Amino acid sequence: MKSMNVDTEKYEPKKVQWFINGHKEAGRRARDAEAFDEYSMRMAELYEAYDAQCQREGVADFPELLLRSYECCIATNRCASITRTASSTS
Repeated sequence: MKSMNVDTEKYEPKKVQWFINGHKEAGRRARDAEAFDEYSMRMAELYEAYDAQCQREGVADFPELLLRSYECCIATNRCASITRTASSTS
């Protein structure tokens, strides 16, 4: 955030983290982040910058692992079968 000259009083690191994790947990990449005002547009930019940095460094946080699993599930059309299997075992 320092390299982007982010005002950490306006864009608190914890709130940026919640924004990013919330979107990942909802299945949304940075390009799909909901942005409807100046504040949320900046948060989406920070999400995009964070995502780019993680990709450059080859790291993934836990919400990223969940998002990748979800995307893989969608791409292979296996979500319905996984949901059925999970519900039948409970």
